[in-house]
Amino acid sequence: MDLALTEDQEMLKKVAGDFVKAEVPAHQMTQWYKNKQTFQPQLIKKVAELGWLGMMLPEEFGGAGVSTMDCAVVFEELGHGPVPGPLFTSGILSAQMIYEACTDAQRKALLPPLCAGTSALTKSAATFFNISWSSVSARSISILLRLERFVLFERLERPATFRSKCSNRSSRSKR
Repeated sequence: MDLALTEDQEMLKKVAGDFVKAEVPAHQMTQWYKNKQTFQPQLIKKVAELGWLGMMLPEEFGGAGVSTMDCAVVFEELGHGPVPGPLFTSGILSAQMIYEACTDAQRKALLPPLCAGTSALTKSAATFFNISWSSVSARSISILLRLERFVLFERLERPATFRSKCSNRSSRSKR
């Protein structure tokens, strides 16, 4: 089995590496960490504009339909920063989980915002961001809520005014 990178993968690696150097230099990441400002929604938006969120999903849901290896090349480089944010957990793992486990209607509702960087599915972030919740979509992603490990956020460009599409009430999600 030949695991050498293809020409396209080498290009993805270079672009991702250049992105890390330009957008998340070590001194900037250190500053964000010291100031407890590691959530940087503008980075999520930039990664989305490059097409890296949901990149393994079919184009009809906002992805690029690339291979797992292509995705691994990009996220290995992003990890060298490390680029902060729920990029892999939301843009790849959760997106794939939704794609595999949800109905077509749910995919069409949930995946394009994840790929566009306007929503993120993150683990245990409710307390950290002190978010107020509504129960608008609790039923539509109940498969995720039953696990009580994931929370869907909207409007990543304004972290202080997040509103969730999901209910924080575990008693509702267990029904």
